[in-house]
Amino acid sequence: MSVDYLVLCSIGPVQSFISQARKLHDLYAGSRMLSTFALHVAEWLRNNHTDETDVIFPAPSLDSAPNRVLFRLAAASDAEVRMLCLTCEKDLRMFFDSFAQQQLASALTEL
Repeated sequence: MSVDYLVLCSIGPVQSFISQARKLHDLYAGSRMLSTFALHVAEWLRNNHTDETDVIFPAPSLDSAPNRVLFRLAAASDAEVRMLCLTCEKDLRMFFDSFAQQQLASALTEL
């Protein structure tokens, strides 16, 4: 028997992005990165767990999003919810590494 869980995934810390921004462009870039990561998590949930999850926010049509993803999850236990969250975090960390490498390569080609 499964139970519906409402899960809020928050990506951050936002404060470090804000406090390290020296120019408006830095603030925008940090905000855009967090938005990209939130949209990636939402897309990952939609593509990999369509039977058990229903992403409530952000909508797939958004170009940017806050640093949160809200979804409903049908799971048999709290442990199953934690496992999905850990798997999601692992995927986001791999995406972050790939994203960082792409940005670094792009910056180096501009030099």
